[in-house]
Amino acid sequence: ILLHIFADTCAHQGFSGVYESGNDVKLECVTDNRNGNDITGVFLKGINEVVPNDDISDGLLPPIGHALVDVVPDLSYITWTMSYNNSGNKYTRNNTEAFVDMCHQILDYFTCCRGMECFSDEKWNVLKVRLEKAFLVDIYKKSVKNAYQALVERWSDVFPEYKGLYGYNAEQVFPKALSYNIMPIAMGNDNFYRFVKIVEEYLIKLYGPAPRKK
Repeated sequence: ILLHIFADTCAHQGFSGVYESGNDVKLECVTDNRNGNDITGVFLKGINEVVPNDDISDGLLPPIGHALVDVVPDLSYITWTMSYNNSGNKYTRNNTEAFVDMCHQILDYFTCCRGMECFSDEKWNVLKVRLEKAFLVDIYKKSVKNAYQALVERWSDVFPEYKGLYGYNAEQVFPKALSYNIMPIAMGNDNFYRFVKIVEEYLIKLYGPAPRKK
């Protein structure tokens, strides 16, 4: 769960969780890294299904987080470009490459925490090829159940030596992570709410109850 913080910080680089002009962006282009196809229309359609285009231009969908570019920052199989409405500047990112790089950083962090030597360049380059292949899986618009199944199948195929070990069950993870029970909420996403509470508890353990100073 704590690892999710590192991964999301990477995926959401360039966005913030507050209402600000830096999040006021327009999706320009999306490319499928598996075959080089332009799939921009698929995501523009997805954005317009959430809020009609006229509503976006009228500012009814607020520039908070990556709302104006749908879920493209989180998808591991695409390269995408967005433009900033206040300046016209553009930003492009290959998610597959960015996520593999984050995997390298996380791996180095884990090995250091365990007092182990970091992977050599030679050893990492072998793993890198497999990670790139594992990330090239499409889960856009899939239900949670189907997305989970697609990920399990893909990663089990690329890493057969770990087949049967890859899995995730929120109902098993969340109760173990919290030292107390929290009541489910009627509205919103229960899992996200519980995730936030778990992270909050660990941050308090690390830094204390008072807000951190700059």
